[in-house]
Amino acid sequence: STNFPGINLLLNDDTARAVQQKVERNEVDFGIGSIWQPSSLLKYTPLFADKLELVFHRDHYLSESDAPVPWDDLHGETFLDSGITKTMLARQVLGQSKFDFPNITTLLAMLRSNLGISVLPSLAIPKTDGELRSRTLEPSETRNIHLITRNDWTLSPAAEAMIETIINEMLRVGRQVIVTFPNFGFWRHRLQIFFGQTPVSKELPYQWYDTPNVHVLTINDFEK
Repeated sequence: STNFPGINLLLNDDTARAVQQKVERNEVDFGIGSIWQPSSLLKYTPLFADKLELVFHRDHYLSESDAPVPWDDLHGETFLDSGITKTMLARQVLGQSKFDFPNITTLLAMLRSNLGISVLPSLAIPKTDGELRSRTLEPSETRNIHLITRNDWTLSPAAEAMIETIINEMLRVGRQVIVTFPNFGFWRHRLQIFFGQTPVSKELPYQWYDTPNVHVLTINDFEK
């Protein structure tokens, strides 16, 4: 672009597992996607959350309503699994599927052929596709998207500029900005400090020696 002359952009579209592995092996500057498996080598910076929806062909009986679909109503349905559905506990309760499509292009083709139903993030569902329909799930589930970088790696100026451009574009089109951070002043964390231990919890799940959180703060610190 005119803002960044002389810089070439190579964009790889891959699974969450492959994206994380490429960042770990320094094959790419950074990745954007969901967490496949937590790794102490990587830093995960939350970007946004994407709601998961049930997707099916327009001729499927599920297209007769727009109401949320309870998971219990999906027993006996032919599920077309993907990397996303394999991580969903509610999906596993329904039993194993004979169909697994790690590539979303192939999965969409199978859905268009009315071979079954699947679950996709709302941003991955073609909104102008006349053959596919979608409904929200009950209870609803979301997929968290992160900026994935290596803890021990300094990004190039070009990669830093690209990340800044992505974040600025999100702020331009987004209706809300959600700021999240581990609250070091949370009472359970303070209790662990009282007993001489570095806090480890669901909200702050790292040991002191492998934490990706460079800065720890409390809500009062942030408000100041």
